[in-house]
Amino acid sequence: MNETELYWIGLDVADRTFDAAVARSGERASATAFKGLPAQTFERTPEGVEAFVTWLQTLVPGPAPLPARAVMEATGNYSIQLAAMLSNACPELRPAIVNPEWTCAFRNSLGLRNKTDRMDARALAFYGRERQPEPYEPLSPEQARLREMSRCRDGLIRSRTAHENQLAQKPDCRLVCTTLKAVIARLQKAIDRIEQAMRDLIQMRPSLRSDYELLTGIPGVGFVTAAVILAELGDLRRFGKARQVTAFAGITPRQNQSGNHTAPGRMSKKGNGRIRQALYLSALSAITYNPPLAATYRRLVADGKKPMVALGAVMRKLLVLMWAIVNSGKPFHAGGKPHEDFNLQVQKTP
Repeated sequence: MNETELYWIGLDVADRTFDAAVARSGERASATAFKGLPAQTFERTPEGVEAFVTWLQTLVPGPAPLPARAVMEATGNYSIQLAAMLSNACPELRPAIVNPEWTCAFRNSLGLRNKTDRMDARALAFYGRERQPEPYEPLSPEQARLREMSRCRDGLIRSRTAHENQLAQKPDCRLVCTTLKAVIARLQKAIDRIEQAMRDLIQMRPSLRSDYELLTGIPGVGFVTAAVILAELGDLRRFGKARQVTAFAGITPRQNQSGNHTAPGRMSKKGNGRIRQALYLSALSAITYNPPLAATYRRLVADGKKPMVALGAVMRKLLVLMWAIVNSGKPFHAGGKPHEDFNLQVQKTP
């Protein structure tokens, strides 16, 4: 069936429930149509999803498979778990998980004065109807576990840093100092345990281990960066072009031009911030230990680019290098020569 003939279901996801609204085939966003969209609330459980599918079958005509798709905002594990339950209960829905910034801008364009869960679900249904987003590609169970552990590690490190900053202020109270030191020590033990669990998971899964070894073979890429890339990007082979993977990470250049005014280009940052953070730290190391990337950095600085701009270019090229190496299966500097796929792809990257 043509995508324009599909029914679109908007799903507003909460911790225990989700609201669903159905935009009929051919229906366009308007005040009248918005109020008339069927909507219902369901429990965010397998039983609730089954009830949702039964309800949906009464609204969408025709035999199975249902001519319908679903769309929801990215809300962490809530949306990921719901997408998995929907895929099991009704695969033809092929749920999409989209950036909340995009859906918020679309909702504002409708001129809505009120905000409720059901109104959000109706707005999402029209968003899906008009924008037709791509289905969500779930991570493998191993990649999902690695992502959870990696994000947990990030939270522990942020907490440790906050307590270290408090201790650095040298509180006068001895009890406060003792307490902070004890908390920092416990956090460090937890970080060590979760890092070891991440290493064990990578080594036990051949698919993760092979990609991990390719990534860490790149000068400047260590355990943390490789783990973040594998956890947040999943299989790098799913990106058909280098620009797709850099756009996903939000490290593509952003143009800003109006009339005769053209502002300096900046990194778009419309993507996964965890990837950018890991790439930033690796880029700092790469400009010292990775000769091709170090040469790029020096050339850009010599051409008058600011150091941070040059470092952003190194981040892009480093990610392209990772993508090219994983796709080719050839380690960095194989045979003592610069990686051919890297040279080819970097030339195409703005």
